[in-house]
Amino acid sequence: HCLRCVHVGKFRKVLASATKPGSLYFTLAGNANEPQPEGKGPPTVQAQEMLEELGGLFELVQLREFRFDGVHIPGRKLHPLGWSALWRRRKK
Repeated sequence: HCLRCVHVGKFRKVLASATKPGSLYFTLAGNANEPQPEGKGPPTVQAQEMLEELGGLFELVQLREFRFDGVHIPGRKLHPLGWSALWRRRKK
């Protein structure tokens, strides 16, 4: 197992225990559509990866691109591209 896969699996278990069918879940994530310097800004993900990782438990209601504010590294301020995603827990 890859480390990311293990973490995603554990995260899905937490989401499954914390939600019930019909529940809404909102997430913000770094967007891999825009390259970032290594180790700068939030971890990034492709939209397809989110669908693959959460799609079995949730249906995607809305996905939007946006810019994070207030990310600072020495000497400059970043506005990395992000995702905002609204999900609804699937009915069994």
